[in-house]
Amino acid sequence: MSFIDRERERIDREYRSIPETDPRRPVLHAARQALAWALEPEGFMPPLQSIIGSDNLPNSKDCSAHSRPPSS
Repeated sequence: MSFIDRERERIDREYRSIPETDPRRPVLHAARQALAWALEPEGFMPPLQSIIGSDNLPNSKDCSAHSRPPSS
């Protein structure tokens, strides 16, 4: 399990443990989405697009595979 997976699990536990009205929920959700995207860029919305909700932002398909660090 990678450090990203461990952090996602920690965030997920916190997200599920707090009430829906807690002001931290949107922040935790954004963090979950960003980490999910880091692990699988083709399967999740890029972090900025997820946070601001714009369809006008370039997506991960526009990025060269060579500019991404190798996954471990």
